[in-house]
Amino acid sequence: MIPRYEIDDISYVWSEKHQYQVWLNIERSYFSFLGQTQSDSKGMKKVYDKLVQLSLNPKKLDKFVELCHKKEKVTKHDIGAFILALEDEISIKKYPLARFIHHGLTSSDIKDTAFVVANKESLTFTIDNLQELLETITIIIQKYKNTLILGRTHGVIAEPTTVGLKFSNYYTELQHIFLQFNNLLNFTSVGKLSGAVGNYIHVHPVVEKKALLNIGIWPSYSTSQIIPRERFAEIIFYLSLLGSSLEKIATDIRLLHSTGEIMEGFKEGQIGSSTMPHKENPIVCENICGLARILRGHVQGALENVVLWNERDMTHSSVERIIFPDSYHIINFILLRMKDVIESLRFDELGMKEKIENRKTQWLQQEIMLIGIENGKSRSQAKTPAWEAYKRGHAFDYNRITKYVDFILDKKGIK
Repeated sequence: MIPRYEIDDISYVWSEKHQYQVWLNIERSYFSFLGQTQSDSKGMKKVYDKLVQLSLNPKKLDKFVELCHKKEKVTKHDIGAFILALEDEISIKKYPLARFIHHGLTSSDIKDTAFVVANKESLTFTIDNLQELLETITIIIQKYKNTLILGRTHGVIAEPTTVGLKFSNYYTELQHIFLQFNNLLNFTSVGKLSGAVGNYIHVHPVVEKKALLNIGIWPSYSTSQIIPRERFAEIIFYLSLLGSSLEKIATDIRLLHSTGEIMEGFKEGQIGSSTMPHKENPIVCENICGLARILRGHVQGALENVVLWNERDMTHSSVERIIFPDSYHIINFILLRMKDVIESLRFDELGMKEKIENRKTQWLQQEIMLIGIENGKSRSQAKTPAWEAYKRGHAFDYNRITKYVDFILDKKGIK
């Protein structure tokens, strides 16, 4: 991800150093429970302690990563280099039971499980940011729940609604995705330590289960050499869906910004144009709309990763190295920016009222038509120009617009 859109927490999760640390944690957890099946528990404990020291000591870890790089230049295989580097760090001559490190496992046992850990950490971070945005929107809903604003359908004046109800629609859409993310977190937090084609030829299922639970994930109920990619495609889809919902909000704000009713914040010293001093453009919302397009583009790669040869091939790997960290960077960048946008919105309440009054002869037409029908006219008769005079003098009770606001918000679970 280019630095402009980078999120530090996401960078850490997907960093190479963190990746190696997670690989070590998986090997350590597996070795720990494998050790329970060995008679020489003291010897296994010594090797386990060496793995702990290596993963927890930053200086040792840095040197270990450098060693892995050197090995990989020869092996052309990252996990192969990783295991060879472990053999150098934990000498089999000195610690004979170190030969059981990675025993019965395949590369994807380590890499897929680490991939799951990275997604779990990133999803959790994303869920937390989405929760904060929902709380910010709730404040706007309560503050402006009875503030009238013209509704628009097809970009054309419709009947009035309230700012609070408009934002409550954003809330319910994001709340739905929030619930889906939490379900997804459980569904995708599954790893595998089941061997070369996932059928436990050289690994015991009990050891796998204990080792995975120890690092906070469950065994996947379905594996080949890898974890099936349909669940990871679902992650990218929902990140994209969230991006589209946030783009929807940003687009609404951009449109209302153009009418001056609800405007994106404009800070002191900010410049809207190099040549037109009056310009105060909704550039943050425009930025959000652009980034959402990139998220949708990543969905195609995630779907194509579902189709792999037999028990697996490598075509998914390069795609995932790009689209997953990039998608998490982008969605969290958007979430944080949208929170700032919502918090700094400018509401021209007087201007909203004036627009409602000035366009009254348009949005009152359904009201007049229904009165005509109730007084015996047909629908076509009720629309005729004969009602123009009545329409201009009709007194509308604006309290009717807000009459059911609390009922609607309660129905949506917004307090």
